[in-house]
Amino acid sequence: MSWNNLDWHDDGTQQTDAEWLADNCPPEFRRRQCNLELDGADYQRARLMAEMPAGTVELTELTEELRRWIGHDETTGRDLEDLAKRGADCAGRLLTWLDPEEAADMLREALPWLRLPQPSCRGITAEGLGMRMVESTTWRRYLRREHEQRREVAAMVRGEVMAGRDAYCSQRAYRDHTARQRSSRRAIEDAEIVSEDGEILDLAAAVDASVSNSHNRLAELAVRGKGMELIAEAHGHSAAFVTVTAPGAFHASHRVAHKRSRGRQAYTQEINPAWIAAGRPSPAVASSYLCGVFADVRTVAKNAGLHVYGIRTAEPHADGCPHWHMLIFGDRATLKQYLALFEQYACLVDAHELEGTVRVKRLVERRQADGTYRAVERWQTAPRRELRFFAKWLRPAKLDADGKRRGGPLAYLLKYLTKNLHGENDQGRAFGDDHEAGGDTATAASRVRAWASLWHIRQFQQFGDAPVGVWRELRRLRGKAIDDDGLALAVEAACANDWAGYHHLHQAAQLVLFKEPAEQPNRYGEPQADRVVGVFSWSTEAKALTRTKVWKINWRAKSRRSGAAATERAARPRICTNNCADHPPEQSPETASPSSTAGFGDARSAPSRRSAYLNPDFSDDAGPPPWADPAESRRYA
Repeated sequence: MSWNNLDWHDDGTQQTDAEWLADNCPPEFRRRQCNLELDGADYQRARLMAEMPAGTVELTELTEELRRWIGHDETTGRDLEDLAKRGADCAGRLLTWLDPEEAADMLREALPWLRLPQPSCRGITAEGLGMRMVESTTWRRYLRREHEQRREVAAMVRGEVMAGRDAYCSQRAYRDHTARQRSSRRAIEDAEIVSEDGEILDLAAAVDASVSNSHNRLAELAVRGKGMELIAEAHGHSAAFVTVTAPGAFHASHRVAHKRSRGRQAYTQEINPAWIAAGRPSPAVASSYLCGVFADVRTVAKNAGLHVYGIRTAEPHADGCPHWHMLIFGDRATLKQYLALFEQYACLVDAHELEGTVRVKRLVERRQADGTYRAVERWQTAPRRELRFFAKWLRPAKLDADGKRRGGPLAYLLKYLTKNLHGENDQGRAFGDDHEAGGDTATAASRVRAWASLWHIRQFQQFGDAPVGVWRELRRLRGKAIDDDGLALAVEAACANDWAGYHHLHQAAQLVLFKEPAEQPNRYGEPQADRVVGVFSWSTEAKALTRTKVWKINWRAKSRRSGAAATERAARPRICTNNCADHPPEQSPETASPSSTAGFGDARSAPSRRSAYLNPDFSDDAGPPPWADPAESRRYA
């Protein structure tokens, strides 16, 4: 690093950066000196430290401290708070002599898990980046995330997360997630949302009415799946169900056959040596791998003109490694090419482990006497490639005598949607047992949600179809008068849960979200993202506003209101003490016996210990309370 305003020595030589830093750096920003013997390697280290900017020593010590505490079971929340404050102070030291981008690069190099944003990305400025780095809340958020994930990987190494033990996530991770959910729910139930014109709504009611409610989310996903199924039937498209799994090196445990019992193969779960050799990749790394494979397939398919659409779900194996289930629709010939392309990319990594055959348990459809099909489990011999990528063609739904739809792609997908959201039937009860998790489906679904929250994995995603954001905005226009016919028909289809109708109207009217620039910058002085205020039709250039009010969350509104009411109801006492130790009313202090007035006569000369616990806020007198004066005590006798 070079400075433009360096001083010069008397002999005409220019000062080094370290010399100028030592002469001009204020004491509060000056780095701490290393107590080293300046010979050999220590001399080189001290010289290197002297040429580095202020805060380098603190960053080195912070890195060692984080290595000592992050990911260990004995680390508490208070420890994370202290480490977050130290990190913010260290960033402040670095910003004393470096610009925010250089300081951020230095922090990213020392702490790769610190996900600081890049300037010029989504409106982030260099000044805003510097303000984020010196905030302890930013450090606390990333520290807690890294600590919990490292602790979970340590539990996976110990063999705690696998079939037969704790499925999907460790018991501690599940307990922490449940506690956070309860705490968040209490905060939501205690809060209100207030509009600009003073309208007040319950925040909990608003959250329960949104897709944050797992039952509403399942209903919306089912509506979207049924709409895609109807679109496929209208266009003569086929449906395929695909399962994609990560290579074996991403799985923390594997099944090992160890003996035969009565002619059957017996298995046990053990730590996977390939996972250890690969560096113990976390489920988040495995999810990134699957997303990368899917991104490559979509790119190649788009360039080749292969258009498909569908829904994918991400769920964990018992050891926490994610895998995908996908319901894909498309033209039969196009879908065959797409599936072949997908299988090629899914089996590129570690192709040597896909040779040969393996015995697997699969659902096989058996034709019944009434002409319907029933799925039963059967052991089959299948190529090992099917462990990585498996595709199955699905039959379309049939109409029974009552006109109801039976079977079909949606019915096949609904099982995977339900067991990953809440695992309950319409009566709020678990609809079965999850043998992999070792409990009912409701408990297994809660563990899956904890797993997705821990590793920040998106569970559901729609691709190749109309956007759901416009659909949700159209549903907000229920019961409102709309002049444009195209928008009115789209609102009618969305409110009637007709995804197929909305799909065609979205294409015909070219519907998009209508946005407006945000008026106020964020707390870092940066422009906020454009605010969604309605729906716009490019075909008719008509718009419909859905968000005409600006709401603000008032946290702890109910508890503050109840606390104020309790304070108003509380009666103020007449005196600052109780009457338990007062002398009898028939005796005055002058005529009372010494034993009855003990502690009162010498109150002025020697204050009693009890006076130290009295609250002075109860008395308007600046001096001692009235009972301390024997002459004044007659007023209270």
